[in-house]
Amino acid sequence: MVPSLKNGWTILYCLSASLRRSQKTETESDNRRKTKMKYVKEIVIIFGITMVGELLNMFIPLPVPAGVYGLFILLGGLCTKAISLSDVEVTGNLLLDLMPVMFIPAAVGIIDKIEELKVIMIPMLIITFVTTFIVMTITGKTAEWIIKRQKKREK
Repeated sequence: MVPSLKNGWTILYCLSASLRRSQKTETESDNRRKTKMKYVKEIVIIFGITMVGELLNMFIPLPVPAGVYGLFILLGGLCTKAISLSDVEVTGNLLLDLMPVMFIPAAVGIIDKIEELKVIMIPMLIITFVTTFIVMTITGKTAEWIIKRQKKREK
C-alpha cells in the first residue's frame, strides 16, 4: 500500500519536528554544561585570588589578614578590567548570600561564654551603640556629599 501525499508530508513534518527537538535538547544540554563551567570558572578565579592572598600573607610580614590581601587583589583586577565583573558576579553573589550562615558559630560561641561576658557587657554595648551611631553618621554625610558633588557636575 502506497501512502498518500498527505501522510508523506505528515511523516516528514514529524521527522523534522523530532530532529528539531533533539537539536534543542542538545542545545539545552550544551547550555547547562556551559553554565556549570561558568560556575567552575568563577570559583577558580575567586579561590585562586584567595590563595594568592594567603601566599602574600605568608611572605609579607604585615599584620594584615590574608582575606584583605585577596580582596585588594580582586578589587585591583576589577578596577583595571583584568577581571570582568561577569567573571565573578554569580558566585560572588552566592557567597554574599551565604555569609550570614558563617556567623552562626561565632554567635553560638558568644552564647556559650555569656557568663564571662556579663562583666563587660554594659561597656561593650555602650561602645557598640556609640560607634555604630558614629559610623552611620559619617556614612550618611559622605553619601550626601557625594550626591551633591554629582549633581553639581551634572549642571
